Amino acid sequence: MYKIGIIDDDDSAIRNIRRTIKIHKPEDCDVDFKIYLLSDFKDTIIPDLSKQILNDIKENEICTLIIDEKIIANMIQIQGTDIFQNIKKEVDKFPMIMLTNVVEECMNNNNIDPDKVYKKSEFFKIEGEYSKEHVIKIFLNAKKYVESRRKIENNIDCLEGKIVEQGNNQEIVSEIIDNQEKLKELKPTDYSQIEKVINPERLKEIVELIKEANDLLE
Repeated sequence: MYKIGIIDDDDSAIRNIRRTIKIHKPEDCDVDFKIYLLSDFKDTIIPDLSKQILNDIKENEICTLIIDEKIIANMIQIQGTDIFQNIKKEVDKFPMIMLTNVVEECMNNNNIDPDKVYKKSEFFKIEGEYSKEHVIKIFLNAKKYVESRRKIENNIDCLEGKIVEQGNNQEIVSEIIDNQEKLKELKPTDYSQIEKVINPERLKEIVELIKEANDLLE
């Protein structure tokens, strides 16, 4: 099941997004949606909404996010690009899409990849090749994300199991650090059991010292 988050203030646009995706999604993919109700967020809409999204990413509640560029919430216009940037800053490789009718404006934002900007009016034309092509792209990116995250999380679980069984091992610790760095690009991460005991930066220094000591003994 692929669960797609949607941020839009227009109910008809939300219906169009859902319809377009359901019509063009791959046959072997089940899909569900999480609609972020902007009325749930008061004065600090962007930081509070961003915090909620990051928590949902962490808990595997969504695997892709579609954001309208201009949103009216509580009589205030906010920029979807601000939400996009907040999420990207924390989890750089989480798949997101900006939906807009002013494509050039979005593409001029240096923090947003041009291929993540979809033209709303074309995306809603379900008979056109544009919508079909871009929906397929959404699912390809979602699948890649889900598989990468699962693989890294499984690697970490396996390696931490080895630490429990074998005790501290330089190579295993190094592998855990490498995998945790990769995972941070995909989801907000808590400290692992190792990091709870030793600060991550200090841990890297210790690993290097162990390596140097081993080299001297050879």
